Amino acid sequence: MTKASNPQPTQSVTLTKAHTHQGCTFKPGDQLNVSPIAALWLSDHQVIQSLSSFASDNSITTTQTTSNITEQESK
Repeated sequence: MTKASNPQPTQSVTLTKAHTHQGCTFKPGDQLNVSPIAALWLSDHQVIQSLSSFASDNSITTTQTTSNITEQESK
């Protein structure tokens, strides 16, 4: 029996600074599709603009994301 995949939602973000993502270098203005956790990291590090519209549309909060990161790091 094959397990059904449950892909994470992604968001298209536009870079405001040069950034290396998954080994590739991108320039300001480039768009990436990233997970909510990656989008928050990019926003927190001022690599993209604010995520307020994505957060409200997808009911994601910094607290939820921080909790998920902490859980992943402890494994």
